[in-house]
Amino acid sequence: MKLTYKSLKYFLFLALFILFPFCSPVEKNLASNGILDLRDKNPNSFLVNLSGEWDFYWGEFLLPPYEGQSKQSIPVPGNWKSFNKGSNTAIGIGTYSLKILLPKDSKDLLFRFYSVRHSYALYINSEKVIIAGNPSDSPDDFRISKKTFVLPAPPEKELILTLHVSNQIDTFQGGINRIFILGTKDEFFATWLKDISFSIFLIGIQTFLFIFQFSLYLLNRTKEKSSLFFSIASLFFSLWIIFSGERLLNYIFDINDLYSLKMYYFSLISFVILYMYYFFYLYPREVSKVIIQFLLYIYIILSLFLLIDYRFKFYYYQHILSYIFILISMVYVLIFCKNIYIRKPEGWSYFLLSFIPLILTGSIDIINDIFHIADTSASLIGLLILI
Repeated sequence: MKLTYKSLKYFLFLALFILFPFCSPVEKNLASNGILDLRDKNPNSFLVNLSGEWDFYWGEFLLPPYEGQSKQSIPVPGNWKSFNKGSNTAIGIGTYSLKILLPKDSKDLLFRFYSVRHSYALYINSEKVIIAGNPSDSPDDFRISKKTFVLPAPPEKELILTLHVSNQIDTFQGGINRIFILGTKDEFFATWLKDISFSIFLIGIQTFLFIFQFSLYLLNRTKEKSSLFFSIASLFFSLWIIFSGERLLNYIFDINDLYSLKMYYFSLISFVILYMYYFFYLYPREVSKVIIQFLLYIYIILSLFLLIDYRFKFYYYQHILSYIFILISMVYVLIFCKNIYIRKPEGWSYFLLSFIPLILTGSIDIINDIFHIADTSASLIGLLILI
């Protein structure tokens, strides 16, 4: 009991330390009927997301003025499942529009735009400023983008954002699922620096673990395979953080979207399978060998998909296989936890305490992704606590 209490105390301390960087000062100033009114904000210090009700025009790429067009309101972030009735293609298109009213004396404002599982062209006051991926209603031409864009806001005090969005017609996937951000330069970079610092912190920990565990493997006469798999998994975990999160490399180099997306998925599935093998060699009696072999076969198939040109149909099937891979991995973890509790090998209480947040955060990410609630990486927290 004393050991469990001590473990729980350290776990709570670590959880609070890790969760602190996620406390963001971004305000939720919701748009209503396609208008976001920020005129009452402090012109020298504010940071808001652009969520709320945007104007929406299904099936067309339009530019203002929109007189005579069939306008509807749609939540952002949110899906467009109720607007795609009667469509017989795999790709849907639509126009999102938002009018932003800025404070009178505001200056040095910055936008941050994300692109996940969709492509779009962005216009500010009818001037094209971003092309993310390749917006198209054809599966052969459609390309998604994972880049994060940062750009200055024009000096006008009334801005009209227009997004020509193209992505899947699917019950939960179609639409915009990331919240864009607008704020003053100082507030913007303070928050951005916190996010980047956290990513660098995670990368530093994983790099240290890679060097430490790989050194143990080389110096140990028995050549423990658990140390080898843990070290390589830590290396791929670092790669995944680099190609996800705040897209660190995109701020330094002009990374090709296709390459970035392939590396994101490859590093993700690689570190998951490598951690599974780490558990297997650490506690071979507590692990189901059948499940880990099945995971290996899916891993090979997913890796082959990533070698193919990333056209829509391959992305679609690869995404489904990724869900299967993650769900089976969760089953693997649950069986592992059950066997750990029953057989109680050395260090079992620490393993169970660390697996609980991994299961919870992993479940949150799966639910958010499947039901298009938000784009999160809660499992990062759970995995770091586990490690």
